[in-house]
Amino acid sequence: ADEPDMATAKLVVRISDEQRDRLLARFDADREARRLALVRYITERLKIDERSSLGLGLLSLDRIHCFPRGRELLAYVDSPVRNHPGMTESALHAVVMTVQAVTPKPGDHVLICGAKGGYLAALVAWMVGEKGRVTCIDWQAEVAKYARNSLERFREIAGRWKVELREDVTVGLAGDIPWNVTIVNGALPKIPYELLRQLNDENGRLLFYLAGGGDGDVCYVIRKNEEIVREE
Repeated sequence: ADEPDMATAKLVVRISDEQRDRLLARFDADREARRLALVRYITERLKIDERSSLGLGLLSLDRIHCFPRGRELLAYVDSPVRNHPGMTESALHAVVMTVQAVTPKPGDHVLICGAKGGYLAALVAWMVGEKGRVTCIDWQAEVAKYARNSLERFREIAGRWKVELREDVTVGLAGDIPWNVTIVNGALPKIPYELLRQLNDENGRLLFYLAGGGDGDVCYVIRKNEEIVREE
């Protein structure tokens, strides 16, 4: 997951400031084409209608807002990137598959446990619309600050989100319940029953990962009044 970062670190060491500036200038000139190429790759790979809410969100929300200066070249690569100590921004296809699994709808109230770089929250905030709300909670102050700064750059979703610091994100945020959607943005050692209790009884959806040891993490989606537990 960290290979792109390692390659970038070596590249930065080996080029001069002048060469770096020329490289970034070339990147800026091709930026929109690169962004649209990544969006097209994702929509085709995951069979997303570009006229759908998710498709329009991908076209409208520039992922580069979640990347710090010096790592802009990685914004349009479909790969996980370590953008901050203790935080890895997920690959774009993983973010989109998460959104597809819980299908945020206009007016939904969504809780994201684990803010990461903020792009998942931005995409969900786009989909829930002006009447919806997205709340991110994180246990690391620096990561919460990073996500907040990223989200502030997306003018398209202003007023639809907030980021809060919480010591234990696995117990959710009881003050704003019930949630229509809760996403655990990272692997857990056990089923988060408290998050399940905070879901809307009619249509609540919970997505979480259970740590699978050497076999990898397993993603589960719980939909109240439908499937009890479904692995996806």
